[in-house]
Amino acid sequence: MNRLAAVIAAAIVVPIGLTGCASTPDETQSVVAAAVAAADPDITDVYVTTGSGVAGTSIRVRVYVQPLDTEGVARVIDESLKAILVSAPERPASFSLDVAEGDKPSDVNLNVGAIDLEDAARAADLYEHYSDDTLSGPTDVLEDRFGTWADLHG
Repeated sequence: MNRLAAVIAAAIVVPIGLTGCASTPDETQSVVAAAVAAADPDITDVYVTTGSGVAGTSIRVRVYVQPLDTEGVARVIDESLKAILVSAPERPASFSLDVAEGDKPSDVNLNVGAIDLEDAARAADLYEHYSDDTLSGPTDVLEDRFGTWADLHG
């Protein structure tokens, strides 16, 4: 099964299984991690965490890759962001994404290890959402880029 088919399958199967109930953080993390991991062949591993607030659920993703050039990192960013939006069982309020090189450690610390995404953020036309080695923003940013969450899940 190719990576796009895996992302689409995850986006279709999970909401059907969750019909009539809100997804749990563990379900969201599992589904988003699988979709992001399948989104690009240069992604070697993924770590996902979620948080809840007044505005709704936020999804934070760290993608692990082997060393890539700027264009490769920009592609990984774009495909990862699309996978987050397509696979999220419920429309998230916000997202954040960073990229680390090498293998995912057994004890992930999101405060260290991210690579500088400045050049890749510029190449992906996402620089205005870049700060401190992380891309982040409201889900509207993703919807402007890829279509609305509702349309993608319609």
